[in-house]
Amino acid sequence: MAGKEREEQVRVVQAEQRRLKPLKAEAQGTVLELMRAGLAVEEPAVVPVLSLGTVMGIEAQLGSDGLRAFALALANMLIGVSHDFADITGHSPEQLVDFYQTELMAAAARRDGAGPEAPSEEEAAEDERAELRAWCLERMQLSFLESFAAHHVVRLMSRLTDGGDHDVPEEALSVADEVAAAYGHNGLRVLAVSLAGWAYGAVERTAKMANSPLAEAAKGIVPVFSSWPVPGPDGSMG
Repeated sequence: MAGKEREEQVRVVQAEQRRLKPLKAEAQGTVLELMRAGLAVEEPAVVPVLSLGTVMGIEAQLGSDGLRAFALALANMLIGVSHDFADITGHSPEQLVDFYQTELMAAAARRDGAGPEAPSEEEAAEDERAELRAWCLERMQLSFLESFAAHHVVRLMSRLTDGGDHDVPEEALSVADEVAAAYGHNGLRVLAVSLAGWAYGAVERTAKMANSPLAEAAKGIVPVFSSWPVPGPDGSMG
């Protein structure tokens, strides 16, 4: 029975490997680009931020399949690098893994023994810089969705202003659902940014035409959901 289970596991893994094969070249290229970018970074603390930003971008663009292909390419690359290291230094690949494991264990022991000390000014400043870098990297990762979101916003606005009778909230929600299905949470975030830009532009033009402050022009905006019926205390739709 154990042998049959093993054969089934191998069959499933090989089938999944074949399914992900079209993503192999792109995933390998992403690994190399990430390695090259990480080696060019002067501050070690930036490397994890850069790596996380790359992973977030892969997940947003290609979903779980992209992450699987990336993880597979990364694991294969690490094994190859370990063997290359062994050939150059005369050590075994296992010794390299042992070295890193020892380093991680020592770092964990130092953290456990340090206690809940307050961070120094230098550490606090580095944390602040890391947060800023993470903020910038995240927006760089989201930027590739900008044209996609703008396309949906323009298409929605063109449809709503064609002179027909439209249920604005319903059509807007339909677009939001479409974006969410294609690109998940990050897609919705970029869609919100695009819609905010569109709304701000409309307010700015209104203010210029009326020669009034932006705040005054914004006061005239009526939330679109106000057109929907509101349920009464008894649950009936008034």
